[in-house]
Amino acid sequence: MEYHLINATGKDLQFPVPFSEYEIKQSANNKTINVLNYGEITWFGDRKLKEWSLSNFFPSKQYSFCKTSIWKMQDYINFIQRIINTKKPCRFVVTETSINYLCTIEDFTYGEKDGSGDVYFTMNLKEYRSA
Repeated sequence: MEYHLINATGKDLQFPVPFSEYEIKQSANNKTINVLNYGEITWFGDRKLKEWSLSNFFPSKQYSFCKTSIWKMQDYINFIQRIINTKKPCRFVVTETSINYLCTIEDFTYGEKDGSGDVYFTMNLKEYRSA
């Protein structure tokens, strides 16, 4: 599997290190209503936007497990920050799955941990739907 983040102009960041896991949150705006002399009932609401939380790292050197050649460290950070700053949706794609969604980057946290020069990050994405 390959993991891609594609900006509004079509430039593609293929994450060089495969994610060990990913999780998609899907929920709905259901409500529980208490009906007099009957009890609780469920009032079905519309679905909420899907959300993803991704954690991984950008390698500082070409490791054997990298799926693509690596960029300069600051280029990864700049790519993601530009998506946030343009206020336009991007596309998150996981090959060999049905995951191919327009989304927004809700937050991006990154930093070094172990002195290797690798930059670890957490990124939260939310499905984008226009009005």
